[in-house]
Parts: sequence; structure tokens; C-alpha cells
Amino acid sequence: MRSSLRCGANGHRRGIRLSKNKANCYTSGVLIKKLFFILSILILVFLGFQQRWYDTLSGDLRNVYFPLAQTHLPGISIYPPGANLFFMLLPSNNLQIFQWAFIIVNILLLIIIAKLTKKPALLALIILAAGPILLFRFDLLVMLLVVVAIISFQRNNFYLSAVFLGIATITKLFPIILLPYFLFTLNRRKILPYLLFFILPIAVISLIYSLVTGQDLLTILNKANGAFTVSVHVESVMATVLTTITAVTNPGPHGLLFKDALWSLDPLYFLGHARIFKFITPIVIAVTYFLIYLKQKTFEVRVCLLIILTLIISSQLLSPQYVVWPAILFLLIDKPGRLNIILILLILFLTQLIYPLNYGEFLDFYNKGINLPLFLILAARNLTLVILTLRLFVNVISSMNNRANDIRRQSRMAVYKKCRTSIVKYLYNKIYALYPFRNYI
Repeated sequence: MRSSLRCGANGHRRGIRLSKNKANCYTSGVLIKKLFFILSILILVFLGFQQRWYDTLSGDLRNVYFPLAQTHLPGISIYPPGANLFFMLLPSNNLQIFQWAFIIVNILLLIIIAKLTKKPALLALIILAAGPILLFRFDLLVMLLVVVAIISFQRNNFYLSAVFLGIATITKLFPIILLPYFLFTLNRRKILPYLLFFILPIAVISLIYSLVTGQDLLTILNKANGAFTVSVHVESVMATVLTTITAVTNPGPHGLLFKDALWSLDPLYFLGHARIFKFITPIVIAVTYFLIYLKQKTFEVRVCLLIILTLIISSQLLSPQYVVWPAILFLLIDKPGRLNIILILLILFLTQLIYPLNYGEFLDFYNKGINLPLFLILAARNLTLVILTLRLFVNVISSMNNRANDIRRQSRMAVYKKCRTSIVKYLYNKIYALYPFRNYI
């Protein structure tokens, strides 16, 4: 008896030790991930001030963001009102102070994203692959707003989600592409209130910007519409396809157009005027939405990621910071898959190789017909983007089909059980009615 008690006590102590060891291992793992995240930010800041990165990346901050923070002249800004108000809120007395404030805000945004998504290690890998461009652009602000909108929607805080999605849209226009998906996964009674809460911050921020700068709302809307009238940007998937076709049909160096601070293909040499390509994006997005609408009735982050990727690969405009958008959304997916993570990290790394590290040399491929390997690197980046989008599309559609089959199977089982129960009850009542001694029971 005593020996059995000793064995039980020893087993209990052993179990306590094992649970403590597991807890210590878990704590150590969390600490290592957090330290890796902090180290990635330190590396990011260090690289950001190295000449090879800084000279190219700081151009927009010096020549665009800083003047917008100082002057409020009508027609000076190409950005939506939310972005302009963000620049104006930063200290603008001195360029160095403004620059450090901008960088510190982006570091804080990275920390908040890590807290919300609870994946500091994956975010650290994204930071290292993307490079210092994260510190010199305001896309992290927009993605934080989108992340909060998605998390709020998942927690059934629909109207809070609408507010944050509206703020994100008035800061940078692309989040509006997610609005239809948010709407058709909602209950019909909540669609109109959601739209009202989405429009409210857009109207308020536009009005504040109009009062501060003296611009009328029509001018602001015209600027926003200008974002959709760009020609084919040299880094886009569309440009890679056109360049490859042109290299076969009309080989030789062809010049580029520099307009609105963007290098674009010259329509004189690349399959006629670029206006015909404006219809590709809405058609591709419409087809994607149609397929999603037929299959998907519940909200999933993967579908948001698919919509953003579809926008990126079909758009005429693809700036280097745009590939950060899907990378941040990967943090919200429970099981993104190793291959998908490798693909998005490869996309970020190849983008960094082109911009900012070798951007001038890359443009020489078009202007002088040299540096073919750099064009091939960009082509590999764009091909990887397309592969990732197709993988995600197949995954989303197949999971929708599986879910639909499960629902059909469950409904058939429910009907079968109901019929079986009805038959059993019917037979029991018939047998009981024929039982001769039922009155004595």
C-alpha cells in the first residue's frame, strides 16, 4: 500500500516537473521570437542609413512627404487627404526631425502589428526580406488600419471595422477593393449601416483636410481619380509581359516615360497606347469577385489576401512597397503554409534587390539595352507573384468546394435522421396499437 502511494506521489511530482519544463520551453521560445523581432528592427534601422539604401529611399521623404508637411497649397499633393493629414501631424520644422519622427512612427507601427497578429518571428522575417523601405513609406500605417478592420470584423465588431476600413481608404485608396467582400459576407440588415460607418470617416477626414488646406472637395476627388489614370508602370506584371513580347517583336532598347514620379513604358514602342490596359484590372477583379461570390459566404482572411494579390498582379501600377500589403496579411492567417511563406519572402527579397539597391541599373535595361540580369530578377519576382496568387486561388476555391460538400452531407444526414426517427415512431405507434394488453400496462 505504501509503495503504491509512493509511486503515485512520484508520478505526480514527475508530471509537475514535465509541465514546468514545457512552460519554461514555451517562455523561452516566446522570448527568442521577441528578441529576433527586436534584432530585425535594429538591422532595419542600420541598413536604412547606409548610403546604398538611404540615397534612393529618402527621396520621397525629402522631396514629397516633407514639403507636404510644410505647405498647404492647393493642388500640391497626389495623395489622399488621410495621408496628407498624417504628414502634417509630424514635426516639420526641420528635415532631420521630420525624418526621425517618420521612422519612429513606422517602428511603433511594426510593434503594434506584431502585438495584434502575435507572430513576431514571421514579421521579423518579413522585415528583413522587405528591407528599409518599410521605414521610408507610410504603407505600414495603411496596413495597420486594414489589420484592425479585419480583426474587428472577425470579432463581430462590424461598425468599428467599417470605420477603420474607411480611414485606410482615405489614407491610401487600395483598401476599398476589400469593401464588396466585407459587404456580401454580412447580414443584409447590416449592409447599409456598415456602408454609412465606412463613408463617415472618409467624409470627416476629407472635410478636415479641405478646411485646413482651403481646397474644395471636387479638387480632392479629381486627385483621387488621377491615381487610376497612370500608364503601365515599369515594375508591374503587365510591363514585364509587354517587355517580353516587345523583345521578340521589336528588339532593342526603348525609352521610358517619367511622369508623376513614376517610370512607365513608352506606349510608342510597347503595343500601342497604354489606355487599353486600364480595363484589365477591373475585369480581373470582377471575375475574381464573381467566383468568390458564387462559392464563399463566410469571412476569411485568405480571401482578403487573394483579392489584394489579384489587384497587384493585374494593376498597371506596382510600386516596390505594394508587395508589403500581402506580406502583412499573411500574419493574420492561422496556417499560411511553408511554401507560401517562402514565396512571399522571396518576392520581398527580389523586390529589394531591384529597388532600392539596383534601380538605376535596372532602368538602364530599358534606356540603354544593358543589365539584362536585373530585368530577369524583376521578371522572376513578378512570376512568383503570379504563382502565389494562383496557389492561393486554387486553395480558396477548393476549400470552398469542400465546405459546400460538407454542408450538403450534413443536410442529407439531418434529413436521413429525421426520416429514420419518423419511421421508428410510426412503427412503434402501430405495434403499440396492436398490442392486446396495452390497457393493463
